[in-house]
Amino acid sequence: MKTNYEVRYASNPVDAKSYDTTRLRHDFLIERVFAPNEVNMVYSMYDRMVVGGAMPVGESLLLEAIDPLKAPAVR
Repeated sequence: MKTNYEVRYASNPVDAKSYDTTRLRHDFLIERVFAPNEVNMVYSMYDRMVVGGAMPVGESLLLEAIDPLKAPAVR
């Protein structure tokens, strides 16, 4: 099993007005949501939202918190 994640930061609205198609796709398009035996997530700083998908094929997948969402360890 494999869990993948990406963190995306918000763009300045004034800057985003000048983005071309390539830049818009890079900053906003989520291309890989479902892949066999993988959990894929994108953590977006727009409203601190997580978008993701899980596609179990022949094995169970564990949904677990990704590192940016975990609280620091208390010692």
